[in-house]
Amino acid sequence: MVGASKVETEALEVKSEEESTKGTASTSCYYRLFTDEELDMLERGGDQVVKDEAEEYEKELEERLFPLDDKEVMLRVQRNAEKQEKPTLAEMSAVLGISEEVSERTRDVSSGALGTPEDVDGGEARKQELPGN
Repeated sequence: MVGASKVETEALEVKSEEESTKGTASTSCYYRLFTDEELDMLERGGDQVVKDEAEEYEKELEERLFPLDDKEVMLRVQRNAEKQEKPTLAEMSAVLGISEEVSERTRDVSSGALGTPEDVDGGEARKQELPGN
């Protein structure tokens, strides 16, 4: 949106007092955007000169305003995943506040190294829980 302070115009003389809106209350919805002089010039039309505005922002800022496409997002996610390193067992133990031995046992269980309960006891515990056995 263009504000009144950013538009440079050349002042032109009003031909008659009847054409001028100067001195009248601005009831138009555009009174916040334009000064009375600019509204007078717009009403007359054709005999005004508006100069181009200088660019106010950098290209880098403009690029940040537009969202990334899906491919670029996926590439960034992939690059971020590659940069991240998995924490060591000692680091995880320190963060969680538990000993490394407990972390080691938990890691073995969570990785499936010990298998399912049926693998450990041959499925005997599950067979005993089932009705009819």
